[in-house]
Amino acid sequence: MKIGVIGAGGVGGYFGARLAQSGLEVGFVARGDHLRAIRQHGLRIRSVLGDATVDVVASDDPSDIGPCDVVLFCVKSFDTVTATALLPVLLGSGGAVLSLQNGVDNEEILAEVFGANRVIGGAAYIFSTVAEPGVIEHTGGPARLVFGELDGQPSERTESLLSACQDSGIDAEIAKNIRVALWTKFAFICATAGMTAATRLPLGDIRSSPESWDMFARIINEVAELARREGVRYQMTSPVS
Repeated sequence: MKIGVIGAGGVGGYFGARLAQSGLEVGFVARGDHLRAIRQHGLRIRSVLGDATVDVVASDDPSDIGPCDVVLFCVKSFDTVTATALLPVLLGSGGAVLSLQNGVDNEEILAEVFGANRVIGGAAYIFSTVAEPGVIEHTGGPARLVFGELDGQPSERTESLLSACQDSGIDAEIAKNIRVALWTKFAFICATAGMTAATRLPLGDIRSSPESWDMFARIINEVAELARREGVRYQMTSPVS
């Protein structure tokens, strides 16, 4: 399996490097000082799960990488539309794009451009960032991937990707309903980001106060209700016992 990565930051850089570390061919689309550092020193990972340095193909021109079986699409959601211009060369005639972005509509945007049959939905669970050019720092979190076909059907390509992740030491799972996974993560992001920003307090302090923890739960429930109205059928479990 040949892997492409658009967005060699905390998510794409980490998971792409782990896949490359296992011997897979992985090419990264990057730019600026980050690209120059990767070319000069390799892509370096500082991680609670073990450090690594991998020599990889990296370029700001997707044609230097060429067609891939799967492209990890890891740009910020506000760059989704612009970054689609980088995909045609990497997808070729049969590749698939796996979105590992936060949010619930990135897959729809990609499907409008390339067709739903070329898009895999996904969610990444990791605390990682670009510590300095060419260096990805992974400080915690499960370092886990959940992905699946948009129609919920099993497929050879998701099974192959799952095997590649497992061979690379990545905790991964194929979701039976990827829309549920996307909305579940989105709900907790809304509550966590919203409450920590509004109160300017860490999550532990928010949890210790019944009033703020109740508000946290109400945010989650509001997003869950929106998901249900969008046709996502599941029951969100409240974090408040």
